Amino acid sequence: MLIEVSIENYKSIKNKVTLSMQKSSQDKTLDENFVNIELNKIGQDKKEIGLLKTSAIYGANASGKSNIIDGILKIKLIILNSHAHQQGQLFPVVPFKLDDKCVTEPTFFQFVFIEQGVKYAYNVKLTKKSVVEENLYYYPNGREQKVFSREGNEIKINFGSQKQLDKEAQLRQEIYASDISENILFLSLANRVKIDAVKNAFNWFANKLQVVTKDLNVIPTTTPMLTDNQLSKEQVLKYLKIADSQIQGINIEANEFNINDPNNSDIKKHLMFEAQRRNIPFEKMQVEPLMALVEKTQRHGLDIDGNVKNVDFTLQEESLGTAKFYNLIGPILQALNNGMVIIYDEFDTSLHPLLVKGVIELFYSKVNCSHAQLIMSTHNAYFLDFPALFRRDQVWVTEKQYNGETELYSISDFKGIKRSNLSAKTYLKGKFGGIPQIDLDDIYEE
Repeated sequence: MLIEVSIENYKSIKNKVTLSMQKSSQDKTLDENFVNIELNKIGQDKKEIGLLKTSAIYGANASGKSNIIDGILKIKLIILNSHAHQQGQLFPVVPFKLDDKCVTEPTFFQFVFIEQGVKYAYNVKLTKKSVVEENLYYYPNGREQKVFSREGNEIKINFGSQKQLDKEAQLRQEIYASDISENILFLSLANRVKIDAVKNAFNWFANKLQVVTKDLNVIPTTTPMLTDNQLSKEQVLKYLKIADSQIQGINIEANEFNINDPNNSDIKKHLMFEAQRRNIPFEKMQVEPLMALVEKTQRHGLDIDGNVKNVDFTLQEESLGTAKFYNLIGPILQALNNGMVIIYDEFDTSLHPLLVKGVIELFYSKVNCSHAQLIMSTHNAYFLDFPALFRRDQVWVTEKQYNGETELYSISDFKGIKRSNLSAKTYLKGKFGGIPQIDLDDIYEE
């Protein structure tokens, strides 16, 4: 589970912002919205941490919501792919451009999370060209231990206490470290090193953290999971019927297609993203003959004699909301089944608010037995009117400052605010910030 993530000097984020999933001690409401996670025992004592199951990020357009989520996606991709970087290949980081000093300073990311009952803290500073700092700590038995640290252009890795490694193994890791390039994260080399803590941290980013941005909303995500047997058709259909009760079935067909056909632009976009994720040239994703997976829904219709028949519709023929929800089902079910953290930009776009409310409530239900977490950005203040949907510490706000930088804060930071004061009305009145300042006078003036 995610405890917190921090970002500094990335796009509109100048000073460090932190999104915390740790419940506030000041909020005593809605116990079902968080879970107490037991960490490693210290003697006979049990150490627990309360972690929220969901969080929602509000804010005006261009306030930085998407930049926070995009930053998380970028560092995940860097961790997964930088081991294959060629000499001189740049990191896809963009510093805060409205301050000349920031342009030359590194971008900072920090993740604190739990994997296999152990707390980890990973942080990295990097420019477009090189890694400036990289550190991994973990907390077995509740005590901080350094796994590795890295500083400077000489790329020196200083291992912390590794009792599980003999001298020969330590020497082998140090050789790996000495050969590392300035544009490769050491964490990205997890498969080469024989340190369990490194592998566990890498696996959390690879398998427990899922990020969906606006650019990926049109990319098929459920279908690949169905074809890879990660999900069952019956499970997907059950959830799809919640959004559209008239759908009776779902089939996946493989058809040959032309990658340059404008009608296949969504598939091409998906392949390009896969190429980026796997750090390979896009051309290598093209296999001849190229096959496309076509989703077809089944609905009941009537023939000319009035007899009931099944009629197939491609997903492109369905409504935008139905198609969006279909592609949403896969990541959500995968997260619930495997205890993943799913971060979704503009989660509710094209979806009915009550449907979104139902999805959020899944994370509070017995279905979420693996402690999955959902973090979403949204503009829909309507969700704040449901008393049981969010605690104060689950609602976050981004606001653009006068100098163009993004500020991030939780409603729980406001003193004297009760859950009963948290509503669409109070938010839209600007009590918590994070709303656009709309002045139409200049438009009306001739």
